[in-house]
Amino acid sequence: MGTPFENIYARCRGRIRDYDKEGYTDELFAQAEQDLLEAAIDDFSDICIQDLTDYDTELQEFNIALSRKEQSILALSMIVHWLEPYVYNSDALKNAMSTKDFSVFSPAKLLEQMKDLLQQSERKLKAEMNGYSFRVNSVSALTE
Repeated sequence: MGTPFENIYARCRGRIRDYDKEGYTDELFAQAEQDLLEAAIDDFSDICIQDLTDYDTELQEFNIALSRKEQSILALSMIVHWLEPYVYNSDALKNAMSTKDFSVFSPAKLLEQMKDLLQQSERKLKAEMNGYSFRVNSVSALTE
């Protein structure tokens, strides 16, 4: 039996709180999750010993059984991709550049914290993928 996409979505949802999702229809939210998963598959497919391209979008599942670690790495990668628009946001950048008062509550400080969060998440994702690669004896496929 394969691994349902919902298993990975649930792992991702358990780590983030997105209050903006209230404005989404169920279909729009499902498409956003699928887009994030596809980006995560692109990140991990070269390293994963499983064929992550072996999935059925209609059934919303992989045709293979993914380990808990593989599911966790995909969920973490989805989080990294979810964070990117918050960091690479032109409104936040404009606010950060035009503010003269740099305080704890300033837009510039918020942008700096979001960039730090994205960098921490990316480092954690790379560490997880490296650890996975070592465990499956695929040392030559390590990311930089």
